[in-house]
Amino acid sequence: MMKRVLCAVCVCLVVGVWGYWLVVGVLGVQFFMPGTGTMEPSIFGPSVAGGVGDIVVLRTRFSVKHLRRGDLVWAQVNYRGQEIDMIRRVAACPGDVWPNIGEVRSPGTIPEGKYMLAADATNGVDSRQLGAIDLSQVKGKVAFVVPTGKLVRPLTSGTKL
Repeated sequence: MMKRVLCAVCVCLVVGVWGYWLVVGVLGVQFFMPGTGTMEPSIFGPSVAGGVGDIVVLRTRFSVKHLRRGDLVWAQVNYRGQEIDMIRRVAACPGDVWPNIGEVRSPGTIPEGKYMLAADATNGVDSRQLGAIDLSQVKGKVAFVVPTGKLVRPLTSGTKL
């Protein structure tokens, strides 16, 4: 009996490792849970009451030539000396005119290999503070969102089912 259990555990481990390798390594899929609500109502972060946020499914293997204004992307940026992961909307692509670009924040054309990213909420860190984001900082494109943030809420005392 112990042999069967051990064999079943080994099979589960092998299948799990193989499945992880297939999903992350071959298909280029990763999962992300936002830490804030800066992309609401598109993507819900955790609620103040301790709820969970939406689950974002990311494609890490995507064609740059298919990035368009309005796409949701995952970027890793340095903000105030700290590396942060963020989901943002592509607001402008290379060649687009942007009202505030560069160190002097004057109107200009977005250079090749740079993108302007915007949070849906006005309190999110985005290209308004960071400037143009280099393509090397764009790590993935949002494939779809699993809306757990709107569906799953913690039960509090007095909550009736």
